[in-house]
Amino acid sequence: MGYGLLALLVALVFGGSVRNAYVAWDDPSFVAGSPAVQHGLSWEGLRWAFEGNLTRADTTLEYWMPITALSRLIDAEFGGMRAGWVHGMSAFYHLLAAMAFWSALARLGMDRGRARVVAACFAVHPVQVEAVCWAAGRKDVLAGLFWALTLWAYAAYAQRRSRRGYLVVLALFVGALMAKPSVMMLPAVLLLVDHWPLRRFGRERFWFLVAEKVPLVLLTGLSLLTSVLAQVDHGGLKSLDQYPLWVRLGNGALAYAGYVGSFVWPSGLAPVYPHPGLAFPVVWAIAAGLALGAATATAWCFRGRVPWFFTGWLWFVCTLVPMSGLVQLGGAARADRYLYTAMVGLAIVAVEAGASIARQSGRGSSALRGAVVGVLAVWALLAARQVGYWRDTITLFERAVAVTGPNRIALNSLAVARLQAGDLEGARRDLVASLAMDDANPHAWLMLGRVLLLKGEAAEARWCFETSARLDGQPARAWYFAGVAAERAGDLEGALSAFAEAGRVAPEWGRPLLERARILDAKGEGEHAVRERAEAGRRKVGQGLDPLEQE
Repeated sequence: MGYGLLALLVALVFGGSVRNAYVAWDDPSFVAGSPAVQHGLSWEGLRWAFEGNLTRADTTLEYWMPITALSRLIDAEFGGMRAGWVHGMSAFYHLLAAMAFWSALARLGMDRGRARVVAACFAVHPVQVEAVCWAAGRKDVLAGLFWALTLWAYAAYAQRRSRRGYLVVLALFVGALMAKPSVMMLPAVLLLVDHWPLRRFGRERFWFLVAEKVPLVLLTGLSLLTSVLAQVDHGGLKSLDQYPLWVRLGNGALAYAGYVGSFVWPSGLAPVYPHPGLAFPVVWAIAAGLALGAATATAWCFRGRVPWFFTGWLWFVCTLVPMSGLVQLGGAARADRYLYTAMVGLAIVAVEAGASIARQSGRGSSALRGAVVGVLAVWALLAARQVGYWRDTITLFERAVAVTGPNRIALNSLAVARLQAGDLEGARRDLVASLAMDDANPHAWLMLGRVLLLKGEAAEARWCFETSARLDGQPARAWYFAGVAAERAGDLEGALSAFAEAGRVAPEWGRPLLERARILDAKGEGEHAVRERAEAGRRKVGQGLDPLEQE
């Protein structure tokens, strides 16, 4: 199986993604609807890509990740941000990553045939679908590509150490960090491959091998700092009050078990696995933690006799540490996309174990090839079906609800899609169900108010907007729509008050003041209206903010 066959596999599995649309889950905010992306490969676009979340906070980017931002600018420049183009490019980058992993593992010293099978597993496994088919998930694919390229360069450096070779490793690792900071455990993985397949531990001093990784760790620290600051600005970082440490540890153990299960039996995959919070199953978490510890201890004890298990298993465990939930971002327990590079470790274990069993049982290579072809065929079929679930927002999140049961994120995303499709009653039903699970979610109240406003129920909509404003740390949008609803309900004084509050909490935003001026004119208070317009002129006017554009 050469690169051509690998390309054919990726085309067969992911070719259908070019017919998929964007989904109402970060895609509008960061990709399709992002004004910054529309600049294309211009000076303004390049400044946005390299400065966002580095020299200034920027909510149009998830992190400081200029490589991913550049890829979005390329999409805008050459593909006009058409969804099919974006998905096709993600599939192409995924193919490059699979090829790079094959070449890197072989160059590190793994048997070339087995490295090829690992690359094929990486290319077609169903858990990869989320990273490849979610436009906003492009960062995981690019980070995986640069991860593989860093491994390739490191193998070359290890074989013939030189300053130039080390600088290439550093440069490619920086590229990985600039794609997505979650690659921060790559220095640890480089130490693992020093043990196997490079087998440097027997030839070189341990502390020298550790010292080699120090510059990479320092770069990781800088990237981690920008990432944490960006998540604080986005409001994504959860406090210990929301998720106590014991909850994080328990969910982390369950997440590791779930990841192994998804690799071995990739059924029931979903874009969102809701976090159980305080209600997680303690007994199962303890069992999962014990199993994780036992497997890790076994890998350590047999690191000499079974080095591939040591490297492969700890590759999987270490890579997932930043996404294990110890630092909780958002409300998900785990995510398939986090397995994008971590699953390579499990694939190494599976492939090497299969080869070892076949060799010891005397079954021969033909039986092993048959098993490999069978497994890859099943995974490819499951992955192609999973690609179809990403066709549009409603299909995707109806699938999520079917797999995980009703959860807030899926229901809110369904509500957005139904509202955009004009299904007001369906959107209302989803939002009521979402709020029944979490009535402290300001975004859900905001969207429910929007639905009720479109249905002509202005008084009820106003109550929803005001509830959202009381819950939201940045309530300008909610107060603005509360003013719109109050005016439609005939309460002009209430509308003036709500617009004033929107202008107060967002002192750079002039639109609420223009709305006040319009109402004051209608009431015959022209002098006050002039003052409001003058103040609005000193601010950015903007448009009435659309609650559908926010998660």
